[in-house]
Amino acid sequence: MNEILGHFSPLKGEGRQLKAGDVVKIDMACHIDGFIAGAAHTVIVAGDKVDDKRADVIMAAWNAAEAALRLVKVGNTNTQVTEAFAKVAEEFKCKPVQGVLSHQLKRHIIDGNRSIIGCETVEEKVDEFEFEMNEVYCIDVVMSTGEGKGKETEIRSTVYKRNVENSYLLKTQKARQFLHEVNSKFPALPFSLRAIEDVQVARVGVSEANRHELLHEYPVLKEKDDARVAQFKFTVLLLPGGTKKITGLPLNETQVASTLSIQDEDLKKLISSSANPKKQKKQKAKDDKTGEEKKEEEK
Repeated sequence: MNEILGHFSPLKGEGRQLKAGDVVKIDMACHIDGFIAGAAHTVIVAGDKVDDKRADVIMAAWNAAEAALRLVKVGNTNTQVTEAFAKVAEEFKCKPVQGVLSHQLKRHIIDGNRSIIGCETVEEKVDEFEFEMNEVYCIDVVMSTGEGKGKETEIRSTVYKRNVENSYLLKTQKARQFLHEVNSKFPALPFSLRAIEDVQVARVGVSEANRHELLHEYPVLKEKDDARVAQFKFTVLLLPGGTKKITGLPLNETQVASTLSIQDEDLKKLISSSANPKKQKKQKAKDDKTGEEKKEEEK
């Protein structure tokens, strides 16, 4: 909510009460047999339509996502998408959040090697590449009215992923029980501690497993207290007919009325262009004659 950037998935009794006007990001994913689809959406908690910086940051994130949808296609590069993020953010006087990556998805892999960086810095860069046919990407757009820099909070981390490269025989029975459940239920993908059957086992086990680097931790990150952050995330398939968006909701335009808009003509043209993949024309029905019929014709 509001200035929180991500990974805030509190245990029972550790949540925060929402109030009218809060900017809330809902970020989730699911998989079927290891094939992953992710999505995120931003809403304003029940209240009047907003036209302040909350509207600006939501429109910045939405338009950047719309630009990305049209740029992530075979033959284009990840650099083109990152550049579009910067241009859209500037139009709405916001900043892309540093450290946010949109990854290629593969079976059981949520963070493939190929990635699009939301904001390039001196310390954080990714290799340029061209998008290719039949790839899958989860496009993650996060914009902020602040500096675009996240910092760790003192809020308890509850989201983890098994670090499959490391192994260690944990000392306590509860820690071993915890790791056994993780290995059984979540061998490769992220999970919340709420998904562990016994909360006490989770609290004890995660501490010991973390010390021995058996887990990858997703810390709760935040911007400055007065900043507001918006996020949109969707999954795309690069198909022969074009790029197909398979997750994500439309923008609720009844909630936001930004006084800013895109002035750059190239961006306007890009975002107004169609994002629907072309339907593949059905091949004409082939001659279905039997071998005997063909022999008769040859005679």
